[in-house]
Amino acid sequence: MKKIYDSKVNHFWDALGLEADEAPIISVIGAGGKTGLIEILSEELSERGICHDIMTTTHMWPMKTGKYGRQLGDIGIDGKVVPLKEEQIRAALAKHRLVLIEADGSKGLPCKAPEAWEPVIRKESTHVFAVIGASCLGEQILDCCHRPERVMKLLNCSGGHRLTLEDLAVLALDKNGFYKNVSENQTYGIILNQVDDEGMYQQVKRLKNLLRNRGMERIWFVRMNPQKDGDSI
Repeated sequence: MKKIYDSKVNHFWDALGLEADEAPIISVIGAGGKTGLIEILSEELSERGICHDIMTTTHMWPMKTGKYGRQLGDIGIDGKVVPLKEEQIRAALAKHRLVLIEADGSKGLPCKAPEAWEPVIRKESTHVFAVIGASCLGEQILDCCHRPERVMKLLNCSGGHRLTLEDLAVLALDKNGFYKNVSENQTYGIILNQVDDEGMYQQVKRLKNLLRNRGMERIWFVRMNPQKDGDSI
């Protein structure tokens, strides 16, 4: 069952402060729940009768869209949805229609740092949400991170280093971490997923203070569908 900690609402769309009538273009990056977040947003939008498109700028597994969601892009030989051609993307983003974009990959792992060409955030994006999986805390970089060499370089540590809350704060806000390729005119937020119970919440809640002390106010601790967290890319 999904949950948003420290929130008066249990709908992600409302908790994230989004307005459907403004037709936002939302890029989701990071690791440990991108697919789950987009599927939840699509379901919530469909419950409200709001039409929307779902696409990727990298590759993604086909998603369960809500009734009013439309997935754009062909299925490649590996079974994943491939990006539209540039002219198709421009046309889709020019329709004043709400769009959800999966703009990063993580091979099913809960944490990562981006390679030189990542994340692939469209300049038309109005919002960028970085997802991090809380299950990476206390785990060795080589065991829980996609592109571990990039994480090691950013944190200046070895592959055997176990990730801390301070490490996640660095990854979330550094220009070579999740904040990479986010422009000043895009609304940026951090979503810590896989906070699966109150005990985990007590362990991670200090991260909110670490981020707020560095100027980041848009932070959410959430539990999506636990059965799907491990499948997220």
